[in-house]
Amino acid sequence: MTIQILQRTKRSVYKWVTRFRNEGYAGLKVRNRSGRPRETDEACDQRMIAAAILSPFDTAEEIRETAEAVNIAIRNVRSRLLEAGLKARTPSVKNFLKEMHRANRIKFATEHIHYNLDFW
Repeated sequence: MTIQILQRTKRSVYKWVTRFRNEGYAGLKVRNRSGRPRETDEACDQRMIAAAILSPFDTAEEIRETAEAVNIAIRNVRSRLLEAGLKARTPSVKNFLKEMHRANRIKFATEHIHYNLDFW
């Protein structure tokens, strides 16, 4: 019944009970797992975060160069910034004014030049 409540397999529950009996609460802590080690250390991560904060519109590649982390993949730079809570920001794309737009603006301004501030 306990296994159904916990929604875990019998084997998993027995493993945790055995760990608790042998090691106490310390046995219930999350242990180190195997896996590929990180490509960056804490100091490198901090340099990348600082570079991103100082220049918020730099690309990941520019941040990598600023942080002197040249041998690190761009994807890892983005991952470290996301872990730090920094989201990608790109400048907005603005349409440039064409000559027709400028002419229309000047025409509007000259037609309304004598209107007082209460009108606006």
